Amino acid sequence: MPLRCRRVLQEWRKPVSIVLRAGNAIGLSVSAVIVCLAFGGMFRLLEWAVLDSFFRMRPREPIDPRILIVTVDETDLTEIGRWPLPDDIFARAVGVLQESRPIAIGLDIYRDLPVEPGHEEWSRIVATTPNLIGVEKIIGEPVAPPPQLAETDRVGFVDLVLDGDGKVRRALLSHLDRRGELQRSLPVRLCERYLQNFHLELQLLDAERQYFRWGRATFKPLMAKAGGYTDTQTAGYQILLNYRGTLEDFDSVSLLDVLNHHVSPDLVRDRIVLIGSTATSLNDLFSTPYSAPFTNEAQRTSGVVIHANIVSQILGAALDDRPMLQPLPQPLEWGWILLWGWGSASVGWHLLVQHRFASTVLFLGAVAATGGLAICSYGAFLHGVWLPVVSSATALLAATVAVTTYYSYYLQGLVSTDSLTQVGNRYACDRFLEQIWHYSHEHHQPLSIVLCDVDFFKNYNDTYGHQAGDSCLQEVARAIQRAVRQNDFVARYGGEEFIAILPNTKIHDAASVAQRICDTVKSLHLAHARSQLGVVTLSCGIASDERDSSTERDLDFSASAPSNAVPNARFHSSNDLIEAADRALYLAKAEGRNRYCIYVPPPQAPTPDIV
Repeated sequence: MPLRCRRVLQEWRKPVSIVLRAGNAIGLSVSAVIVCLAFGGMFRLLEWAVLDSFFRMRPREPIDPRILIVTVDETDLTEIGRWPLPDDIFARAVGVLQESRPIAIGLDIYRDLPVEPGHEEWSRIVATTPNLIGVEKIIGEPVAPPPQLAETDRVGFVDLVLDGDGKVRRALLSHLDRRGELQRSLPVRLCERYLQNFHLELQLLDAERQYFRWGRATFKPLMAKAGGYTDTQTAGYQILLNYRGTLEDFDSVSLLDVLNHHVSPDLVRDRIVLIGSTATSLNDLFSTPYSAPFTNEAQRTSGVVIHANIVSQILGAALDDRPMLQPLPQPLEWGWILLWGWGSASVGWHLLVQHRFASTVLFLGAVAATGGLAICSYGAFLHGVWLPVVSSATALLAATVAVTTYYSYYLQGLVSTDSLTQVGNRYACDRFLEQIWHYSHEHHQPLSIVLCDVDFFKNYNDTYGHQAGDSCLQEVARAIQRAVRQNDFVARYGGEEFIAILPNTKIHDAASVAQRICDTVKSLHLAHARSQLGVVTLSCGIASDERDSSTERDLDFSASAPSNAVPNARFHSSNDLIEAADRALYLAKAEGRNRYCIYVPPPQAPTPDIV
């Protein structure tokens, strides 16, 4: 490849590389902001809502054949006629169930105090039913376990943990009680009994991270910050609850059915039996993912059904490889969000810049990508992985908006920026001057401009060549930008001419800026063999439109020394202001260059007396 072609290709690659880096920077910046918001819990409620919708959308699973729920419903309470139910009722029920040889019976009803009649018979049943597990409450206001069951270590707690929106999405498997002793939940106690028949014991895999193996399942505790939870919300050994379903997704019979021997022994044999209340009046009801978004009260789930779901989750994972539900570890969660935000911005920027895609097409693509994200997350959910959907979708869409917004500014910059000197071009100058002209008139503010021309620039080009001339213009443009103030506007007006537009600036201040421009360019010491001083210099013309009549004084053309004269020129348009500055520039060149001159309007002829 010829040397000149390689140079052209290298120069072309530079802006392309800058363009691509802009897309990456936008994507990473937007994603970083979204990650911080997600870390602060901004999307927590929405992420939970999406997770709930996944549970409701999931195909119904087969009924778990290992579990039977004995419900205490409103009909049972009406028939028996009292609450709490007397001990003889539970003694009879447990006795009937035990005849069908269940593996374990969990009584999810507090029995810390005797309730006559039948306490003696209840005590006998407790003593002769080794697979009976009672319950207690250890968090908040405690409720003691049945004394006889506590003495033989046949108790599990039934505390449930609620999310910030009041729903149960986590299972608490173990927790320290007030004495500092580790207690296990009722579902864990029941699963221990069941899995002993398969010679499956709980095995510690990692003491530091508290990883356990139980059959085919690996249990990992829900870590702080994972899934948007905080340190206090993940106390104890918690896992995400991978629900099987509601009461309709389990075999169930009523307490009266048991008492009246209406239950087939096959429904009880070799199963875990859970006895608990489903009556609305007893208020042992909780909101779950199956609760409708706007009618939670109508679809609340009883505690015994939630415990049945926890039992089903443990047994299904240990015996059937049914997936547990795990959130992404926090670093991977951040990476997942960054991936969608960065990918959206990078691809979007590439399509906009390289392929000239319309912004509308890009937005439609972002919406389609959001749908793909939701489908991907739902598929991961079915396999036991909870991916952040809302935060990732927000990063994707926000990055798309940021890219298209920046692209519009990028295009505006291409239209408004001189490609050689990177200051404003003639188009940008005309637009800005017209806008600031009207603004200055409306607010009665002065407006000044400084028109600059590189002295003997044609001779410079003839002597050093056009490439050196281009470099000279670039250096001069940067010098002018350094010399003006922050709110001033610099543009290349044409060829070797530059203009500085100075809003809200009177003539004295404009003269100071012009002098600073001349001095700054001269201090560059750009060699110019065919210039009077041997270096590149500027000539400047100043014109000012001042609307304050109190400043009307004598006018002075001199620019070689500070002048106290303040012109009070009144112009009809911005073009008149440009023309005035051009006349002053011509005068500066005529007076020897490397200086500025101020435009002075010609004196007006006196108005003749009218006879």
